[in-house]
Parts: sequence; C-alpha cells; structure tokens
Amino acid sequence: MRVGSLIPLTLALWGCGTSTRQSVFTDLQGVACKEDVDRTDPNETRFSNCPGPNGYSLRVRQVESGRQSVDLVSPAGKVMPLSIQDKVTRSMTSLGPKAEWRLDRGIPVGLLIRVEAREDVLNPEKITRTIWAAANVRPDAACITQTSTEESQGRNAADNAEKMPCLGDLKQ
Repeated sequence: MRVGSLIPLTLALWGCGTSTRQSVFTDLQGVACKEDVDRTDPNETRFSNCPGPNGYSLRVRQVESGRQSVDLVSPAGKVMPLSIQDKVTRSMTSLGPKAEWRLDRGIPVGLLIRVEAREDVLNPEKITRTIWAAANVRPDAACITQTSTEESQGRNAADNAEKMPCLGDLKQ
C-alpha cells in the first residue's frame, strides 16, 4: 500500500473540514415552558421559562407593547437579557417557535433565534421580515453578536458567536 493512499482515509477519519457543532432545539411556546411572574418588576410582568441543554434555559417575555424578547439563564441562575428590541429590530416582533442551541462537544456555545418583524403599521399582524439573531453563550455573559436574513448564515454566525463582539444598540 502506498503512503499517498492513506492520506485521504486519514483525513476522512479525523473529520477534517467538518464542524464539531451539533444542534439542540428549545420550544419557545408550549407545555415545556413554565409560566412565571417577575416579582422584581412593579408591573409583575409574566414570562415563560423554557428549558435548554446543560441547565441553561430561555426566558421569553414581553418587553414593550407588541415586542417579545428573550433572556438567557445560566445553570447558576444568572439572567442575561439579549435585548432583541435594542439589538435586532425596533419593530413589533415575535419569536419563532423554537430556538437552536449550537453545542461544541455537548457544551452550548451559540444560540440562534428567529425574530419575526412586523414593520407595516397599516397591517401589524403581517410578518414583513424574518431575522436570524445569533448569540454567544457563556455561563457568565451572553449577547447578540450578529443578525442575518438567511437561516444558514445565522447558523454559521451562531457557530462563531463565541469569537465575535457583541452588537451595539440600534440607532433611534
């Protein structure tokens, strides 16, 4: 056997060029999410706490009239707002039915959230744009790092979110 014929086999076995990322999904609506009330808020705002992998969870909440956002909650209970209304779009929004966690060797490192924007003031029920928001995931911090109108680009951004800086607030 020639040495040159071993190289393609070795590369295939090592998985060169393939991602170690896996996806796990969290339902953002439904029976898995538990309703609760924010007792620190004078308005006692209701939210849904939806379980994620490895002790993480997502808190879906109304942030302003007609807008939804999500907070990432660490296994230690630290709440980290992703502030979709400040980082992704100022339009009326709702979240897609699921969030996609991107895992590296079983550890969450990124998150992909579908944001449905309703920008037509004459028809506020109409979804005018779908935005994929990528966020980094760490036990002590989380933030939106990139947005895209293409799901595959959003997933790639979620895969690389740990290396990206946080987005600043949108302009008024």
